[in-house]
Amino acid sequence: MSDPLIADIVIGDMHIGHKTAILYPYDLEDYMPNIGQRWLYKDVWLGKLLPEVKAILKQHKPKYVHGLLGGDMGDIDLKKRSEQYWTKDINIIRDNANTLLDPFMELCDTVHVLKGTKAHTGQNSQVDEAIARNFDNVEKRNDAYYAWYKVDYRLGGVLVNAQHYGKNKSKWGEGNLVNALRDEIILERTKHSRSVPTVCYRFHFHWSYITSRYKKPIIAQVPGWQLPYDHIAQIDPVGRITEVGGLVSLYKGKEVVDMFPLNYYYPEVTCVLKK
Repeated sequence: MSDPLIADIVIGDMHIGHKTAILYPYDLEDYMPNIGQRWLYKDVWLGKLLPEVKAILKQHKPKYVHGLLGGDMGDIDLKKRSEQYWTKDINIIRDNANTLLDPFMELCDTVHVLKGTKAHTGQNSQVDEAIARNFDNVEKRNDAYYAWYKVDYRLGGVLVNAQHYGKNKSKWGEGNLVNALRDEIILERTKHSRSVPTVCYRFHFHWSYITSRYKKPIIAQVPGWQLPYDHIAQIDPVGRITEVGGLVSLYKGKEVVDMFPLNYYYPEVTCVLKK
């Protein structure tokens, strides 16, 4: 009997509460979502990502679907560094996130939720914890908590490691740092006689990067759902072009058989090449 196909749907860094991030744009008492937020929700979340995820699942027909929420799903600005927030109320953020995430969660048999950064989600990541508690298919960390600082989970024969970011907070795709991260994971696991994961998911930097599937562990950096302010306000939106989106991975036996990065770019952003 052949091994079943398993799907892993991965998203993170929604930062609900910030004026440059995605949100459920209805039933808001005193806030009008801006053009960037409307694009994130209507054009990308409803118009592209969810339909494309459903199309992948329909085409490949996995026997089991797992979801991973990578932390920083909401944002309460614990360090009070910005006024660019439409709310910092954890209850409003939780309710908005739950409505937004409903169609995603319905696609998944089980889901793991990661803790994000303290500066965005609270000292004990209470924003991510509050969001996780409202869904029945979330895998608990223990009897008291639902959100995980880091987690290993096995889907079929594939061991997955996930956390919002690692010890080295540098961007994994820059220079040789991704190789340093891979070596760090291998050495740490070997030292403590633990299995080396097949794939590792990381978040936090709001961009997409996937290493070769032929060298384990595969390192996958997953983008977020927040736009730079200059892109929305159209103030010289040149230079750093931030993608938003997620990732669908397919596992069979002990192998990652395919990975589908679902990356999208704000349409008004133009890139000017300097001579």
